Amino acid sequence: MQSLINSVGISASPAGNFPNEIIFDIPNQGDFLYFISASISCTSADTSLDGPVNSRIVQIVGSNDVDRFKATRNNVPWIKDPVCCIQDNIIHVFVDLFDINSYILPRLTVTYIEKKDHFVDAVDNETLADTVVLSDSMIEELINLAIIMATENVESPRLTTKVQTRQLES
Repeated sequence: MQSLINSVGISASPAGNFPNEIIFDIPNQGDFLYFISASISCTSADTSLDGPVNSRIVQIVGSNDVDRFKATRNNVPWIKDPVCCIQDNIIHVFVDLFDINSYILPRLTVTYIEKKDHFVDAVDNETLADTVVLSDSMIEELINLAIIMATENVESPRLTTKVQTRQLES
């Protein structure tokens, strides 16, 4: 399963529509299946017991909740930790407006589940409606389980009796 998880660092795109917004293009759009986590680089003057902060974890929020974090003329939110949402293959990160100078040339490290090649692409030049997106080891395990179940069903006299009694019940 580890081979499906991928991390990549991406640089910021041009400025967003809001003063506290930083936008990033989704990395490898064809391979991006599911967002797991992200962290953004920063140069914070705040120091903790561990030393200066070089990156911050980004919380993902839904598209409906993201309006609370956009800085506008009527809304100046206090954002303790950066938040993000994904819309139209773009990651929108919102940070505290008064802390925006800490994010000069920011870099976002995104961890995501990678979409693997399909197990079966086509049969007789016809594309299949249902495709399997699993790792090779998982597919091999499923095939082995199917073989075991098929051989057990054929060799099991109990199953044959069960099938015959079901026909009598109907």
